[in-house]
Amino acid sequence: MKNLFIVLSLLIFSAVAQNALANYKKELTCLSAAIHYESSIEPEKGKAAVAHVIVNRTKHKKYPSTVCDVLREPGQFQWFSPSKIHYVKETSQIAHDVLVGKLKDPTNGATHFHNLKVKPNWSRVLDFKIQIGSHKFYKVS
Repeated sequence: MKNLFIVLSLLIFSAVAQNALANYKKELTCLSAAIHYESSIEPEKGKAAVAHVIVNRTKHKKYPSTVCDVLREPGQFQWFSPSKIHYVKETSQIAHDVLVGKLKDPTNGATHFHNLKVKPNWSRVLDFKIQIGSHKFYKVS
């Protein structure tokens, strides 16, 4: 009976681990694509800042709890389409480092950003945090 319990426990653990790995890979792919499409010409700090904004949204009660779902929200990321979500090698290391907490958040918890070429209406009502490269970063109160 004890051996059966051990075997069942290992099978359950294995299934949970496989599911967690599959979810991590999906989040990594979505975040890598977002970094690529939103900040491909930025330095590493700018790419990390964009990634942190997306991850910060997953932690905020106003937004979905996964990176992929944050990107799917209507009107938020104009480039988003399922066909554009693919593995982007150049940005996957930054995405990984942000997801596992290896890179410090240079945005001070920002949940929004925009390119300097535009001035969206929402930028007037959010708290400005920092400018990094060609992006300004803001936080929902």
